[in-house]
Amino acid sequence: MATKRGLQGAAAARIGRRGGASPATAPGEARTPAGGDGASAGGAPAAGILGAIAAAVEPSGADRVEVEVARLAPNPENPRGDVGDVTEIAASIAEAGVLQPLVVVTRAAYLATRPDAVLDPADAEWIVLIGHRRRAGALHAGVATVPIIVRDDLADVDNALITMLVENLQRQDLSPMEEAAAFGRLRERGWSERKIATGTGVSPGQVHKRLSLLRLPAKLVTALTAGDLTIADALRLLELPDDELSSAWAQATKENWRGVRGVVESRLATLRARERAEQLRAALTTAGIELIDDPETEFGAQYWHHKLTRDYTVPGVELPDTAQDAPAAPDDALAHVATYGPNVRLTWYTRQLREHTSPGTGEGDNFVPVGPGASGGSTPAGTTGGPGGATGEPDDEQAREREEQRRAEQRRADAARAAADARDSACARLVTGQLDPELAVEILADTLLVDHSVEPYEVVDRAAEWVGAPLAEFDRDDIEDPISAWLEAQAGAGRLPVRRAAVAVALAEIENALGWGATWTTRAWTARECRHVRRLAVHAGYDLTPDDERRLGTQEGASSGSAPHVEGTPR
Repeated sequence: MATKRGLQGAAAARIGRRGGASPATAPGEARTPAGGDGASAGGAPAAGILGAIAAAVEPSGADRVEVEVARLAPNPENPRGDVGDVTEIAASIAEAGVLQPLVVVTRAAYLATRPDAVLDPADAEWIVLIGHRRRAGALHAGVATVPIIVRDDLADVDNALITMLVENLQRQDLSPMEEAAAFGRLRERGWSERKIATGTGVSPGQVHKRLSLLRLPAKLVTALTAGDLTIADALRLLELPDDELSSAWAQATKENWRGVRGVVESRLATLRARERAEQLRAALTTAGIELIDDPETEFGAQYWHHKLTRDYTVPGVELPDTAQDAPAAPDDALAHVATYGPNVRLTWYTRQLREHTSPGTGEGDNFVPVGPGASGGSTPAGTTGGPGGATGEPDDEQAREREEQRRAEQRRADAARAAADARDSACARLVTGQLDPELAVEILADTLLVDHSVEPYEVVDRAAEWVGAPLAEFDRDDIEDPISAWLEAQAGAGRLPVRRAAVAVALAEIENALGWGATWTTRAWTARECRHVRRLAVHAGYDLTPDDERRLGTQEGASSGSAPHVEGTPR
């Protein structure tokens, strides 16, 4: 359906004004209304084009000629690709004839600038500019002749296109994509958006929006034409890069609870996070900080033992989630910058291997330099290797305190990581076990009522591992959006599989939240996070750690709405 709107200001007045051009003007001569200035491409002033159309629509009797309708050809460049249903206009023509003449150009004038044009019929003597539906209606009604006005002064490409475009705009006969295509053809011929707006009487903003529709891929053009995609949603999608348009539309179609607006906002937030991450990487590099792309690739499967568990500052660089009073980054610190949805995370590593024999106890916690020049960082107490190394000077005591603090932080981080791994296993057991329907409803309700903005794209990979339906099976060339395809497949897999998948996504989301933020090893848990950990202890065999018990104890009454209390677990 065409979008309703008319021409603007003076252009609207000109299009309906009689006498915009003199009937006495010779064929091929540009007709310029009084006061018109400023030439358009092709030699006719922009105002003259509109005036010529007005004169052609309301001509004097001397211009009118009756010709056989079979000798007329539709214009191959008509912006309107389909004249539509002409049954009603054919009935009117059969009863009263064609009252308003068609505006045409001669074959010779048309082919002069388009020698390779294909006409139908091939031997047509005139080509229609205005009146394609009247021509089709006359053919449908079986009328032999129709009145025409010959306007060879409008035969060049620019004038012909603008004439047909303005007529269709005035009649509101063009679809948004047809308007976009017509404006695009003018742009290809060197017309600026402002010149197109002046020539057609359409506002510059509307011209810009229509031209932007030309970026839509074929699938979205089809959806827009069919009415499945609105103009407003199409313009929202166009806020994204071209390579994300199709996948964003597919995601919005499947996640109709989110809609186009929600999908676009989420993706834009992710894109902005990637930009911030690139800026942060550049700033850190300028400051002399070495970057690593992937900790596991850099250090292997035990990469976690190279992680520094506290935040650091870098002079002249603004770092995310970092307190201003944090210490300066050590000389041997390596930075890993990653994005998780709309968030940017900075993690510090060292090439020194952190060994431990019992996570959380601190026994055997040592630094083992790896590779040449990897001896940076603090030196264990009781050894030499720096100012005051074994001399008993004050800075030696400070170094020992810093080292002890560092070891304590590492112990907390190792214990938290071990607990997270244990919870991960517990989640997998819960999802693949009996999974009582009431428990599933409780988990899903807790997720939807407390955190109603779940972002499945950040957690589906983890959930897929738990339910035993690997996401890799959907990562194929013929699948545009593997995550949406996985979600859709689980939704149609039956009652128990869909229950498992939904609960897995909910559990993965909260596990993701538990491990987020610079203070994830020490911060207090929310009531919802406490309920989650209790459920794992009650229903999935998770053994609470001393740190779990400490955090659960800070949430008085947090068990409200959770699973029934089991002896041995904190309330």
